Amino acid sequence: MLIDQLCVFFDNTTVTANAQSPGLPLPIYAGRFDARGIAVLIKGANAADFLVKAQESDDDATYADVASCNISKPANAAVLAAIEIPARTRKKRLRLSYTATGAAIGDGEGGTTTGPITGLSIFAGFTRDAPEPYAPGQYVNSGRTVA
Repeated sequence: MLIDQLCVFFDNTTVTANAQSPGLPLPIYAGRFDARGIAVLIKGANAADFLVKAQESDDDATYADVASCNISKPANAAVLAAIEIPARTRKKRLRLSYTATGAAIGDGEGGTTTGPITGLSIFAGFTRDAPEPYAPGQYVNSGRTVA
């Protein structure tokens, strides 16, 4: 489950060959000294390979890589992966970037494009790091908050 909208990097965004999320404020997580997980969900009919990087910055202009994950999405299936953000990540902003490759991109023969890739979308966001069950009011069921 997601904490709130400030924790979402990509919200079912159409996949392109390369993309960067906006930088999210990291201080709300700075009190945590354990690894933080970012869930990445890629859906759609086409197959593609992704290199997803988590990057940190103090000025929201220059970003440095702190973690990465290779994701292979098969055709006609969704794939869920996780990127663990190391505890040493302490700068003000965090963003995700990805590079997608595969026959679904560009001309169908392995070419590349900066436009959308037909039929693929990506979602990425921080997930709850507590292992215990959700308390009443912390989750939504069928469009209503469960108390």
